[in-house]
Amino acid sequence: MGRNHVRVLARNNNVLGCDVKEENHDASIECYSDISALLSEKNVDAAVIATPGPSHFSIAKTLIESGIESIIIEKPLATSVEKCEILQDLAKKQNTKITVNHSRRWDKNFVNLKTFVKEKSLGSLAHIHTTFGGGRLGCMGTHIFDTWCMLTESSPVKMFGSLDSRYKGDHKGRDVFDPGGYCIAEMKNGTRCTLDICEDIGTPVYHVLSFSLGKVLVDEQSGSWTVIRRKREYLEERLGSYDCPMITLPFQTFKSTFEDCLMGMYTDLEMGIIKCSLEDGKNAVEMCLAIHQSSTNELPVLLPMTDKIMDVKIT
Repeated sequence: MGRNHVRVLARNNNVLGCDVKEENHDASIECYSDISALLSEKNVDAAVIATPGPSHFSIAKTLIESGIESIIIEKPLATSVEKCEILQDLAKKQNTKITVNHSRRWDKNFVNLKTFVKEKSLGSLAHIHTTFGGGRLGCMGTHIFDTWCMLTESSPVKMFGSLDSRYKGDHKGRDVFDPGGYCIAEMKNGTRCTLDICEDIGTPVYHVLSFSLGKVLVDEQSGSWTVIRRKREYLEERLGSYDCPMITLPFQTFKSTFEDCLMGMYTDLEMGIIKCSLEDGKNAVEMCLAIHQSSTNELPVLLPMTDKIMDVKIT
């Protein structure tokens, strides 16, 4: 992710890099191996943390305490609820602007979908089901958890899930623990959400949003967005009338690239607009950790979690 940020930011900014591993240094920019040396020698206006999840807390803490005014933290925000809350307190004390990069917050199609949900043209949103191949609840699952919170404008109150026993370790050989799994989430507003991000799925992310009167089907890779609703003359039929004919309705979509999302995030942060806050980032981390706890105890987990120090090396 770091190279993606460099590629986009370097067009109009003086960009510096920092990585403890010199083999990861980008030859196109000046790079340091020690963050303390960088901060002592250079005047830094803003920073992006794009390292593996277990290192986010210590780097963010250093940057906040050094007085950096604006920070972007890649997901996950941190690896425990306690660490997330420490960063929240520090940022408030230092008046630091921080946004967490859950990129669908800046994707025009998902922004439109959020508006579509609020308009209730298909009735009330009852359920979201997402499948996502390749595992990694921390790395990729937290993106989905944040998307659920964004679309429902709600937060989770209960999680039940299981880690995927097929997990064979990190695909890059790093010292982390980030298996796939599956879960059910109950949101505060009553919406149910389910995710299957197990290791035996090899397909791109796909969402099914079920409303009282229709569905929205989202294939992110192909850009196919399909809206299905009962025919108008059947809208007043009872919800249990399963033989009501359905029609397909138009849904305007845009070509929204990952680069577009990054540019939107940079622009918002420069203007002081925070679309994915530290609280949002914490919610996504907590949902992931709740699945780990639920899988261990084979019981549902109520949120907010009582165990704030539970720490898992998610990526």
